[in-house]
Amino acid sequence: MMSKYNFQFKEYNWIKKSLDSEENTLNNIKENYLDNNLSKEELELIKNPKKWAEYAFSSLNHQQYYVTIFAGETPLACINNSFYGIDISFLEYNHEGELVKYLWMVYNRYNMDLYFKTNKLINWDDNNLFLSQVEVTKEDIKNKIHNKALFKYSKKLLKWTSVLNNKQDGTYKREDKETKVNLTGNFIRSPKHYLDYEYLLDYQNILKPGYLNLP
Repeated sequence: MMSKYNFQFKEYNWIKKSLDSEENTLNNIKENYLDNNLSKEELELIKNPKKWAEYAFSSLNHQQYYVTIFAGETPLACINNSFYGIDISFLEYNHEGELVKYLWMVYNRYNMDLYFKTNKLINWDDNNLFLSQVEVTKEDIKNKIHNKALFKYSKKLLKWTSVLNNKQDGTYKREDKETKVNLTGNFIRSPKHYLDYEYLLDYQNILKPGYLNLP
């Protein structure tokens, strides 16, 4: 069955509010993530975005690669696959024609609470991913609202922060909350291959009602 989506190995550049080219994306990985410390084999692979993504996904240490999912010519989300996990930036064009991130979701491969205490990387059961962070940004001419949810598995805790910026008078209002939650629903299967990310697009069914006021 053919996918209704297509994929390009491009990184979302939040500063430029656009997608980098595949060539620039690979150069960024090589220079900034790998610090130009690549084996002879890797130097050949990273010349080709598809070959690099296949290699990076299958490598034991989860090398970094980016892939952006498109519906036709419209970019929907940029996936960052890296050592500690996967994060996905959901994209849309604003009223000025800029490509902006309105939702960001972070999935960890490891129990990071345990890692910070013991310095040991322990996979979750069945090598599942754990949804550890969600951020939502809503913006119009008057206001910019940023909501962030952090999920602490060891304490079964949701830490929620909301910041409202009034762009007209320069003021802002911040609200912080903590609440106990059942986090069993935060686990999701790991992707099965280097382009297996379509199921992560369905954030409305992944997130439990009440976590955030999502669009």
